[in-house]
Amino acid sequence: MKLRIAKFLLLFYIFSLAYIQPSIRFSGFFISPSDLIFLLLFGVFSFLIVRGELKLKADYFYLFIALYFFTMIASLVFSDFSSKSLIKLVGEAYLISIPVVLMNLIESEEELRLVILCWIAGALIPLIIALISIVAFYLGSSESVFSFSYYHYGGLPMGNYPRIRSTFITPSLLLNYLSVTIILLLIAKELSWISQRVYLLLFVAILIVSFFTFSSGLGGVILILGIWFYMTHKNRVWLIGLILSLIGALILYLLNFVALSHDAMASHDPIFAESSLYPSARLLVWQASIQTIMENPIFGKGLGADACQVLFQNTDGTFSLLTDAHNVFLNVTAQLGLFGLITLVLIIFATIRRAFFSEFSSVRHRFLASALGVAFVSAFLYQGLLSSFEDARHIWSLIGLIMSVGKLSDFSESRRESHAS
Repeated sequence: MKLRIAKFLLLFYIFSLAYIQPSIRFSGFFISPSDLIFLLLFGVFSFLIVRGELKLKADYFYLFIALYFFTMIASLVFSDFSSKSLIKLVGEAYLISIPVVLMNLIESEEELRLVILCWIAGALIPLIIALISIVAFYLGSSESVFSFSYYHYGGLPMGNYPRIRSTFITPSLLLNYLSVTIILLLIAKELSWISQRVYLLLFVAILIVSFFTFSSGLGGVILILGIWFYMTHKNRVWLIGLILSLIGALILYLLNFVALSHDAMASHDPIFAESSLYPSARLLVWQASIQTIMENPIFGKGLGADACQVLFQNTDGTFSLLTDAHNVFLNVTAQLGLFGLITLVLIIFATIRRAFFSEFSSVRHRFLASALGVAFVSAFLYQGLLSSFEDARHIWSLIGLIMSVGKLSDFSESRRESHAS
């Protein structure tokens, strides 16, 4: 019964990942409803482990997680921001425990199917809110009950279009979540877990909402679609589509180096002398974050510390103080130093290896792992070069899903043996 409760809470947690707003802000960190659900889930999970009713599956992945956490403790010891770092450490302990819980509670393909369907179901409300917000904007009713769904233009040219964040903190985070969701939707359709009509409606909705985030990571969606349709068809037409998607993703990535609106860059010099290209906000914070890394190369500036401090003028005339590196690798290195970066790379290596280079008991499981791996490559590696998603709950949940696929066959065999006895 307790194991069933834990698995129900897991499904509820996965469903709740799409709801960060409304949230509580505490010491500079956001506490969302899903965090409270996971606290209860982890309590039940820990009780089952202590009582011996659930055994941890053997996996070298735990070692990389432990090393990553150790670098956080080392950064905390050498940090000048000990109180803030301590709070951040608790949050990081929560994040790295997410894949551990998932890979131990998901014990069959049926349970993985339920988790994926709960994720898709959880995405419905933010998608509906986003679509209503888009329609309301063009009807002149943007100051409605869904006004929280809109986001400022930042460095984008001002125009007659809305930037949507829905139930997320930023449009980039919403897009990142939807990038994972679209792969889960494609998996569900490919394995006949949902109907064709439901698939088409959600697929179109995700593409529309993703576009209206006007986020720097839009190339990640193009990348996902190119890889997916080539992976599932593998013909010359889709090979050309894959090549075009790679080119498109590269072009959209390179656009992040230059300001798209000169109105926001009046206080900065051009990238090249006597040129009309001005540095984007991302290029400015990347440069400042690299300087932080050079000043604190070994243990970083401190867990939870600002990677940079760049005052940026938005196109609407307001100013934003940018303290995030807007890059997973720069942000982690600025806070945790080179040791933190190395351990993060080990986690990435283990995840990619499990997704694409491990042995599976069936072609179906290999397909599941590879498809989830495509989501990881796009959402964490590609989009992670443009935003800091190392603390995104849904990314750590995705890692847990990837890790769980390789353990499905082992569980099935042990379950058959127990039934036989």
